[in-house]
Amino acid sequence: MELSTERVRTAVTAYLQEIDAPVSTWEALVSLSQHEDYGDDAAAEREAFDHTLDRDPDRECFIEHEDAHTLAPALARAIFRSEDRGNGWRVGKTVHEPPRLDAAAREDGDWNRKWVTVFLDSLLSCILETQRLDDVQLAIIDPKLTNFMFFRDLPNLVTGDIITEADEVCDLLDQLVNEEISRRKEILTESASVDIVDHNSRADNPLSPMVVVVDEYADLLDAAEDDADQMETNVRRIAQIARSVGIHLVIATQRPSANIINTDLWSNLDMRAAFRVPSDSD
Repeated sequence: MELSTERVRTAVTAYLQEIDAPVSTWEALVSLSQHEDYGDDAAAEREAFDHTLDRDPDRECFIEHEDAHTLAPALARAIFRSEDRGNGWRVGKTVHEPPRLDAAAREDGDWNRKWVTVFLDSLLSCILETQRLDDVQLAIIDPKLTNFMFFRDLPNLVTGDIITEADEVCDLLDQLVNEEISRRKEILTESASVDIVDHNSRADNPLSPMVVVVDEYADLLDAAEDDADQMETNVRRIAQIARSVGIHLVIATQRPSANIINTDLWSNLDMRAAFRVPSDSD
């Protein structure tokens, strides 16, 4: 399911207008989110707008309004409540449960799979919206071959294309762990920097952050067969040591059980989003 940048804009705009928000366009929302130094009356108005974003449209809005999208409320809240992390990066987090518009989908296992794909589409679209192509690198792993193929022509893909095969995934992870992380650490050491943000604030040639998106992680482990253990080890190493050098890992799976996301990996994933899981522990 494609969720283009323009689709995100129209959906957020439709949401803001549906809830009668004082700010009623995508552009105005983004602009307002980047100005936090208000005082007195302006600060009170900003706080009132923040409370407005807690409203959810009626279910019928998503069905009847052609521009509406069930992820729009979450996107608007995350954008407005985002925090400046330096180097032009802003990070926003929110909790959201999309309304289930199809009653038949309540017991359908594909429902969760669909929304994981929508979530990853939205994440990638937001990255592309907020970052210049030469300022961020992407590695997209799509074993189902279809979910992210509309991103395949991006010039900032690390491997030049979407990765679809388990052996290609193993090669990428090996390269990141054994070469790229070490290369970046050496650069930070030479510049006496504690992390990529510190380095880029002073460097003439800043390092580009890299986002590695892995869809259907459980299926990848199954497909890797004899290489599955090494794949798990490399994923865990990236989660443990790569954030400080600007490599960020996003893992999606339908089976977040302990035998798929083991304890070591789980403890090194600093943010989790769940749409529907079989148990509280998952």
